[in-house]
Amino acid sequence: MKKAAKFFTIALAVALVAVFVFAFAGCGGTDYVFEAESSVIAGEGNVSGTGVGLATVETGPGYIDGKAVEELTDVGNFNTAGQTLTFTITSDKACSAKITLQAASAAMGMNANGDGLALAEIDFATQTAYKLTNNGTEITLSGKLPGLDPLDMSDQAAWRNMGKVSGNVDLVAGENKIVLEIVGAIEGTFSSGLNVDKITINAPATLTWTPTTN
Repeated sequence: MKKAAKFFTIALAVALVAVFVFAFAGCGGTDYVFEAESSVIAGEGNVSGTGVGLATVETGPGYIDGKAVEELTDVGNFNTAGQTLTFTITSDKACSAKITLQAASAAMGMNANGDGLALAEIDFATQTAYKLTNNGTEITLSGKLPGLDPLDMSDQAAWRNMGKVSGNVDLVAGENKIVLEIVGAIEGTFSSGLNVDKITINAPATLTWTPTTN
């Protein structure tokens, strides 16, 4: 009986460890990338200071996490309240997932010395200019997009100095309409500009979408 009890105890411990490992592994998922240039672009903005128009797909040099890249495609002229980028994504099941927005600050204002221009650092813990929602429910993002002081207007890569901000999103089974919207202004800048590269969703589900040709 003692041997049987000991064997049962060991077997139970192994089973519990296996369950724990399985549950822990199940917390992760697959990274799905959705490029901003393939989202639905809507709303009028200020296009390069010349007047109203849609945000535009642009390609040029940039930085990702501080590393220079020769060519990066993003949505630019996304800078005015009411503009939206919409990603309609289908999930095969309901689940909680991590969502990451990769974008660059294009919120231009005066530099610290007051004798030139700068791009503002954007802290998503405190900013009120942008809103990300899924089916109308707001997603809380944290992190900062890097600023640049001073700004060299001739440096095209400066406008694509990409950073990442992240949060959690509850996906539903079926259609998830994820919308990035400009809703306000950033204090001390001329516009609430973002140059948007992509969103990435890490989910324990199968996600699909139909890219838009812009």
